[in-house]
Amino acid sequence: MCSWRDNDPGESEMNIIRLFRATEYRGYIFAVCAASIYGLMAVLGKMITTEFASPMIVSAFSLLFGLFITGVIFGKKSMSNVVRRPMSGYLYMLGAGCASAFGVSCWYLALSKAPVVLVTPIIAVNPLVTIGLSFLFLKGLEKVTRRTIWGALLVVFGVVLISL
Repeated sequence: MCSWRDNDPGESEMNIIRLFRATEYRGYIFAVCAASIYGLMAVLGKMITTEFASPMIVSAFSLLFGLFITGVIFGKKSMSNVVRRPMSGYLYMLGAGCASAFGVSCWYLALSKAPVVLVTPIIAVNPLVTIGLSFLFLKGLEKVTRRTIWGALLVVFGVVLISL
């Protein structure tokens, strides 16, 4: 049996790369990355909206920088895929963009008015909205189970406990 210490550093690094490339784990890996980045974003957002700029200015610049960085990272390949999509896809992207902009603006407004340790758990209730909308609009793609609903209710219970 081989232990972690027996592996050379190059081999363990290769295992991490293989894990990242495994398609069944990519969604989970990206979800953990997103959670970590959003956690950092909440703390930075609180600092920025408290000491440097208004929430709307912070929102505008964060969306602008996000657009720029996303374009640099995914630009050429993504644009070639967008051109071949049906018109309805553009309407969905417009809706998602508007929702994202409004959500980010509300988040920064909340951070400017309340403690980050209260705002972040309340925002973490967004899975409830997602579950409800998935149930209504994604019936053929997503399945909402009792286990999912119970998990979401536990999230709400946790938010209530933290907020008290």
